[in-house]
Amino acid sequence: MNRKTLPAVLAIALLPVLAHSQEIAVKTNLLYAATTTPNLSLEWAPSRKISLDLQGSYNGWEFGQSQRNRKIKHWLVQPEVRFWIYEAFDGHFLGIHPFYGQYNTGNIHLPLRIWQGWKDHRYKGYATGLGFGYGYQWYLGHHWNLEFEFGFGYSYMNYDRYNYKKCNPCLGNDHKHYFGPTRLALSVVYLFKSKKR
Repeated sequence: MNRKTLPAVLAIALLPVLAHSQEIAVKTNLLYAATTTPNLSLEWAPSRKISLDLQGSYNGWEFGQSQRNRKIKHWLVQPEVRFWIYEAFDGHFLGIHPFYGQYNTGNIHLPLRIWQGWKDHRYKGYATGLGFGYGYQWYLGHHWNLEFEFGFGYSYMNYDRYNYKKCNPCLGNDHKHYFGPTRLALSVVYLFKSKKR
């Protein structure tokens, strides 16, 4: 076993021990997955009213004909501190989530005239920002919950712009300040520690 895989193996081995002593959940955002983006969150509640959520996602696919260069390639890390109104993993919560990610996306048509430039150009760069969220978790069973969350905030994006076809030269570097939705989730949640009603 090499040094790079040792931390991951230790974390997986310790997960049942941590889950036995604390409230821990694993979940996936179904709305995000519907965009062909695999994602996973690990959430830990060190106290009755506070939990720490860490979401990671990665999309490495290209779609359609190779010359059209259609893609939404990106990776994103989005931790969140949550404050629960009643108790962790039950009911209403408020969250604060910083985030950072890199993207290489273009030739994408979005509804409602959102990001119109994506249909004519490819953008390669990074985004960082901060958002505030509201969410709710519904109890489904001893180990299962369903979660909804909506977040709103600010993002700074720095990018190089290209024509969407492959091998075109860079048209220039630019940046954008964005205010708007920063998180939208409908997630299936698995709780390692059973919650009984």
